[in-house]
Amino acid sequence: MAQLPIVSKALVAGLVLALPIPLYIVFSLKYFGGSDGLVDPTGHFVGRDFINLWMASDLLGRGEVERIFDVESFHVEQSEVLGQDFPLHLWSYPPHFLYFVVPLALMPYLAAYGFWTVVGLAALLAAATPLFRRPGLAGLSLALAPSTFVNFVAGQSGTLIAALLVAGLRLSGSRPIVSGTLFGLLTVKPQLGLVVPVVLIATRNWAAIASAAAVGGLVILSSGLIFGWDVWISYLNANFETTSSLLEAGSGNFQLMMPTAFMSVRILYDNLAFAYLVQAVVTMVSLIIVYRTWRSSRSLERKLGITLLGAIVSTPYAHNYDLSIASVAILLFFQNKLDERSRFTGHIMMLVWFLPIIVLPFNWVGWPIGPLLLLGLAWSAYWATEESDGLTSISTSSPREASVLSADARCGPLGTKHSRNGT
Repeated sequence: MAQLPIVSKALVAGLVLALPIPLYIVFSLKYFGGSDGLVDPTGHFVGRDFINLWMASDLLGRGEVERIFDVESFHVEQSEVLGQDFPLHLWSYPPHFLYFVVPLALMPYLAAYGFWTVVGLAALLAAATPLFRRPGLAGLSLALAPSTFVNFVAGQSGTLIAALLVAGLRLSGSRPIVSGTLFGLLTVKPQLGLVVPVVLIATRNWAAIASAAAVGGLVILSSGLIFGWDVWISYLNANFETTSSLLEAGSGNFQLMMPTAFMSVRILYDNLAFAYLVQAVVTMVSLIIVYRTWRSSRSLERKLGITLLGAIVSTPYAHNYDLSIASVAILLFFQNKLDERSRFTGHIMMLVWFLPIIVLPFNWVGWPIGPLLLLGLAWSAYWATEESDGLTSISTSSPREASVLSADARCGPLGTKHSRNGT
């Protein structure tokens, strides 16, 4: 495929970034302008799911931790704060996620909502921007990404979870203990970490594995000692059972927001056995691709991008706000010039970039394209050739090679240099 001139490619990239901004503005004006105090236009809390985090912090501060893991009691408490009943919201995280929400109830609800949004985005930018030759532009791209806006509206933790995964992967070669620490913290959302042991085994990174196991075990053990083991029993019984029932029988936005193979089969065929079978195959294929990628000589950009997509594809339980992980992958592929390998791949990259928004209408009309786009892009990235001008591979034997840029790198719009022939 003929390459676009660098100015034209930069212009296209700028238009893609700017395209959703009017939508963001219109939606925000309608949403926040139509809210009555803490009640949004749909009868939910402003910030939707953020009420779970703030309410958990409030109950934690009152010493009523057990109510967080009592689905009915937790919902009653939320309704009392809102002053009216509203659709069911439940705490779906394991007990050690409570460490992350401790300070929230020290602030009024709306202030805490803003604080959580800013901290999550800042964490993601700190984790991801060192991977790019133009970190400022990469940071702006992530700030304007549809996935970031979805996290803001939904009051979700997708940016924070993405930060743990991205930073853990980025530091796995140069700082394996720190990397393992981040992976240990990622156990607060374990379904998005299925790729982690695959990567660490493929790279023979035993130090990171030991660190992840130690930190994961420590935060789980300490949460049981501090909050009581009864909350773990409640989480594994009532909370986990409710979450599982939503996965297998949930409808409405819960179903429409999921870009997974499992939910796609549920939408198309409403057959749980077939859905689990398809998801098992997709999970196996994606993890094999991730393993083989890290055993190859591909660039760090390509390895990280494929792994981040694999984190979404390999789980049956992910929502559109979890796609902050995929947004980082798209920017890495863009820097790696994967979009120049074929027009088709470039189009898939654009669709995945907007997937946090378009997954809802596509699922609603019965065209669940999410897993096809994600797995298709990972497959394309795995097979596409690349020039040896990207980030070098992580190597546990040569930590300094991690996250180092080639001096003669030929970059796209996220880069700082062009090739010597000017193309």
